[in-house]
Amino acid sequence: MEFFTDFNCGKQFPMLLRAAGLTVHMHVDHFEPDADDVVWAPAVAELGWVGISRDRRITRTAIEYDALMFAGGRLFVMTGGGMKTDLLAKNFINTLPKILEIIVANEAPYIAMVYRPSPIDRILQGTPGSVKLLLSREEWERRRSRRVPAS
Repeated sequence: MEFFTDFNCGKQFPMLLRAAGLTVHMHVDHFEPDADDVVWAPAVAELGWVGISRDRRITRTAIEYDALMFAGGRLFVMTGGGMKTDLLAKNFINTLPKILEIIVANEAPYIAMVYRPSPIDRILQGTPGSVKLLLSREEWERRRSRRVPAS
């Protein structure tokens, strides 16, 4: 399993995931820093990598999630607002079994959210967060049918 971290994940986050034994490709190694989601998401999907982002905008902007979904992509969006990068990475690692369950149980494309446990200090105790499938293929197709006029 190979992961790809969006530019907004920074450099420390993917390095911490690599230190935990994951194969992680960084945005800066493959794209310009300002490459839009509509550019990197389809390319990452084509390579079969699983995307990780901190940018929730991709879950709300049709042109962005359409680019990912049309390409058959898989994306996990990390929540946590201003959470420090080391805690964000620790939460991803703690939650990895649940993330892998989503990957195995769901056919691409999809977007899932990775939430932190509450209270936040439970991350340091190894408590996993939760993962929720936010946009499945079926839900995406329903959304598209409501906004695209029939021809």
